[in-house]
Amino acid sequence: MSALAEKVPAAAVRRPNRLRELREAEGLTQSEMARRLSIKIATLNRHEQMNRAIDALSIERYATFFNVNAFELFVPMDHELEYEPVENDEISLP
Repeated sequence: MSALAEKVPAAAVRRPNRLRELREAEGLTQSEMARRLSIKIATLNRHEQMNRAIDALSIERYATFFNVNAFELFVPMDHELEYEPVENDEISLP
């Protein structure tokens, strides 16, 4: 299990996301992207339409696929992220 999956609750994330925006920017159809990620088209469609919560493993898979930080999946493209990268050993969870 990945570090992200261990830290994100199983309840997952259901909020506006950039999946469709990023997919279209790459010139991919849902069918092509689903094939490349080995997921069902219906799952990708539900994630894009926010009809299904996105679990931590899927968030990590999408972030890796688009080569973005996982948080960037949920920030509009016209919004500039302002964050400082931290080392893994600097993160503490309750």
